[in-house]
Amino acid sequence: ARSGAVGGFVRSAYNIAVLGPTIRPTGDVRTALNKMSADLGINLTGLYGPTYRAGGLWTRGLTVGRSAMINNNGEGSDDVGTWVHETYHYYQQLRQGWAGQFAKGIHEQWWLYPLRGIEVYDYDTYGMKYNESAASYYQNKIYPFLR
Repeated sequence: ARSGAVGGFVRSAYNIAVLGPTIRPTGDVRTALNKMSADLGINLTGLYGPTYRAGGLWTRGLTVGRSAMINNNGEGSDDVGTWVHETYHYYQQLRQGWAGQFAKGIHEQWWLYPLRGIEVYDYDTYGMKYNESAASYYQNKIYPFLR
């Protein structure tokens, strides 16, 4: 029991320090996520949906496990487009599995984009080919009012 409590404390402390404390979607963000829930057929704002976080040491959007880090390059958590983009990665994770989605993310963002110069976020060129272009497509084509 003691080691379980220590493990839980360490994991919670890590999540809060790196990803930030949990936050709840409100206003336009909640409206957009409710529309996404209906579009994708998954729960995004209630029990068993993702845990949204902001304000940690990590300053970019990131979705890992059930945690969706909503932080637009240090600009905070008010950008509805970032919420939609990162939430779409949660949807991809449900379809591809945790390891599959995470491996594709690393491959796209740490290999294709910086080393090969492929603009993996460019949905006009790549459509749904890459996880990042698919999330950008969903963010900008399905929700054009967010720009």
